[in-house]
Amino acid sequence: PNGLYNHQTECTEVPVQLIEAMLAAVIFVILLIIRKKVKEGTLYPIYIILYSSTRFFSEFYRAEENTIWNLKTYQVLCILGVVVGFVQLFLIKNYKDKVRNIYDKSCFVIIDFINIVLFGFGVRKEKKNLHNKKSKKIKTYEPLQTEVKFDFKNVRMWILIWTLGLMGQVGWNIEGTWFNTFVYDKIDKNPSIITPMLIFSALATTLSIWLLGTRTDRTGNRRSLMSTGYVVWGILLMGFGLTQFLARDFFSLAIFVIVMADMFISFFGSMSTDVGFSTWLTDIMNDKNRGQIGGAIAVQSVLGSLIGTIVGGQLVGANNNYLKMFFVIGLCLLIFGILASMLFTKKDDVKVIPRGTYKKQLFEVVDYKSILKHKELLWVNISVAVFFIGFNTYFPHLGNYLIDYLGYSATQMGYIEALPLIMAMVLTVPASKYINNDKFLEISVFSIVSGLIGAFVMHQVTPETTNTDIAFDIRLFLGILLLGTSYVIMFQATKVWTKKLYPAEKKGQYEVLWVLAFAFIPMLFASNIAENIIKYTGLSVLNEVTERFEYIPNGNLFVIGALISTVSIIPIMMTKKYSKKRLAQTVTE
Repeated sequence: PNGLYNHQTECTEVPVQLIEAMLAAVIFVILLIIRKKVKEGTLYPIYIILYSSTRFFSEFYRAEENTIWNLKTYQVLCILGVVVGFVQLFLIKNYKDKVRNIYDKSCFVIIDFINIVLFGFGVRKEKKNLHNKKSKKIKTYEPLQTEVKFDFKNVRMWILIWTLGLMGQVGWNIEGTWFNTFVYDKIDKNPSIITPMLIFSALATTLSIWLLGTRTDRTGNRRSLMSTGYVVWGILLMGFGLTQFLARDFFSLAIFVIVMADMFISFFGSMSTDVGFSTWLTDIMNDKNRGQIGGAIAVQSVLGSLIGTIVGGQLVGANNNYLKMFFVIGLCLLIFGILASMLFTKKDDVKVIPRGTYKKQLFEVVDYKSILKHKELLWVNISVAVFFIGFNTYFPHLGNYLIDYLGYSATQMGYIEALPLIMAMVLTVPASKYINNDKFLEISVFSIVSGLIGAFVMHQVTPETTNTDIAFDIRLFLGILLLGTSYVIMFQATKVWTKKLYPAEKKGQYEVLWVLAFAFIPMLFASNIAENIIKYTGLSVLNEVTERFEYIPNGNLFVIGALISTVSIIPIMMTKKYSKKRLAQTVTE
């Protein structure tokens, strides 16, 4: 056979590394020759194409097993590299100026973020914009642009909505679903690790929206947060899987790093989706497109869950290769962030009126007098908080429930969730009609009842009555369908409902009220409730190797969680009075 004899292994082997080094030298010479003949900015994508192409063929001689589509992992990445290279060449040819400006955007956001920190700690004081002492004339500002023109035929807009929105939901699904199964599989089967992860993640999300949401209201620039946020989010996600290597010898350090890493991932995830993307949607939303955009948000949430669970399950595979999954999804976030952000222009910015200093405006959101003026919005947020305390009691542990309690594989888990969630997604279409007609209260009650029934169905599923050789189980199908319907419709209705009630000048800033109700408060309470349910009502086994107890989640999570969510009917009914008053004023106007 061809190759060189290796005295250490006593085998004839192909010197792949030597061949790749020679090919790299050839690529270097080629780039050196053509560097002055090609268009500015194209040298790097040409390098990506050449390197990926040569690496693809050299991988055939490596000993790694085939993993995806009968190809090795790096061969799949090489194919992706070739595609990315040609996409970059196309973009440089057609969008050269935007490609050049992407770096300016990134620098702007980094500088802006540093200023936020400096303003917050009083190191730097913001310049006074309202008065000019020399001329003693008051500077005027253009009125706030409450609506950006939106046309359903605007292809650019819909591309932005679906690329950024869908990829963002995939990213959140990976964090919400696979982070917890990763901890159970690679670190330790203990909900006490997941609890601080959920709490600090929610805290980071809240701080991100509070700090950056206020800032974007002052600048009117949402696009910079999205372009930089998705890129950093992707990079951090790509490296998250490396934490598993710390757990072997540094268990306590591994837990600390995992919690901190999850916190930073959540911060930049919220920066890109909640502060940037969600606020931009609020800018372009009006009475004509409110239901359609709300439907798109809900569909993206479900599609993101489907893609995250199915593709994630395939990438993790039977070998539990979480490292590969985090790398691939993180890379996709990075690429989608760069490509989609290039489609934004300065026309997407809104005109703003600064209201005093940044610090003063920052703390307006905690001014209870200001919040109490919007009573309908307050009651909606209270109902969201109660509902999602119940929802997050069971949802973060759904993957571990299917894998560790019922005995399914990670790949099967993706398929088990796929079909019922697809069917739940279809219900966003009729729900959009109710939303456009301001039937928020009725559809929210339907969502709560659906979740309650689904939880009791899930509670009936036990390992003794489950056949893990068959992925389809009618009880799991019906239970997840009802729970998925509950989540999708409640999310769709309340997300649009709250956006409709935001003050025009505080769209970005008031997103923090949503995240407090949707994430921080639910995670703070639900994570502790779930931990106690798992530890005191579930199965605990002593691991003889690690000498630590392993705790397995059970069906009690669903029932207790759904009962808590049912209490949200009370604050929802409280909105009826204020909703009628608002609708009456709208008709009068």
